[in-house]
Amino acid sequence: MKGGVVYITLYATSPVGISYASIQGTNYYAPPTSISPQQLMQGVNQVVINYTLIHHNR
Repeated sequence: MKGGVVYITLYATSPVGISYASIQGTNYYAPPTSISPQQLMQGVNQVVINYTLIHHNR
């Protein structure tokens, strides 16, 4: 990850939407508006995710 931006390659067996992205074990979260494209097509997809650090009040 560089500056909160992640570039990933995803393979989908059919068209599907991305509802959110998070990094397990961290407080990094990306809503659908921070993911491009939000709809994956069948096959290989190049996806850009702009993560933000979520602070939880406890």
